[in-house]
Amino acid sequence: MLKTATVALSALAFAFAAPACGKKDKQSKQKKPPKDLNKNAKPLSDLFKKGPVTLIGPAAGVEIGGDFEAQKTKLGKPKMFSPDGENFYDWGGDKKGGIRFTVNKDEHKVDYVEVEFARHTNVKDAIVGAWGSPTIAAHWTMKGPGGKVKVPYWFNPAAHLRAYYHQEGNEVGKQKLLIFERYQPFAKLIGEGDKMAFETTPILGKTEDEIKKAYADYDPKFGISMPPVEWNPKFTQVFVRFDKKGKAKNYRIPLKLEFYAKAKDGYLAALEKKFGKPTTERGTGKEPDVMVFRKQDPRVVAYENHDSLSIVVGKK
Repeated sequence: MLKTATVALSALAFAFAAPACGKKDKQSKQKKPPKDLNKNAKPLSDLFKKGPVTLIGPAAGVEIGGDFEAQKTKLGKPKMFSPDGENFYDWGGDKKGGIRFTVNKDEHKVDYVEVEFARHTNVKDAIVGAWGSPTIAAHWTMKGPGGKVKVPYWFNPAAHLRAYYHQEGNEVGKQKLLIFERYQPFAKLIGEGDKMAFETTPILGKTEDEIKKAYADYDPKFGISMPPVEWNPKFTQVFVRFDKKGKAKNYRIPLKLEFYAKAKDGYLAALEKKFGKPTTERGTGKEPDVMVFRKQDPRVVAYENHDSLSIVVGKK
């Protein structure tokens, strides 16, 4: 896993300055939350506009997946500070707004944008009012049962942008986060016609060195890394297998099914639209049954294994 450095921009910073010792002791004894957390908070209507999902506030011009140094120029000159040993970029702003924008960096690229709401109690309602009803699916968490929690998702296929809202604790409480991520619709990844759209340079029959030159994100262990499809959490990988002569014989694309119950139906519908209805080929021994979408070379099959659906292109 690549190390992720966190870079933050606060056009609307928190009013969370540490209180003096006397005030801290007094506040710690309070049993009831403030009656109106929305008081003095930045109006959410200033951020969320009706239409498809889009980046908001000072992050509106940020390109997720773009070069971070290039993105910084869109945000103005920051004031840098380093809490807890991590580098943040603080753009200042309305301290009563209770909203913090964080741009997270993975090596040299913008990984995702996080918006944290400190004061507002009606965040989800504002999002639904602007972007419409969400799709409920699972997401990783350190606190949920089985490491997952159900969260609402919104998608903008044309912009390859998805967002999900996650709240930990009660309405008063701990974190209310809106996360923006780049994704690639599965239908766009496979495209139309005979070949897979993502395969800008042919993979089958090539040596590993040739694949490295053609695909900058290729790694011998992790394959070719691409933005996640709808229900892959972090990225989509293409694992390449080589024959005894060192030539690529096939590649496999695993698609996660554990986060959304209808994910499999969507992926298979896209494959059927591209290749037509599949036939079933019975597995032998421990091998699973496979759905054969194309018999001629290069062969295209799909099979389910545990919590994923794998697409395999090429020879067995």
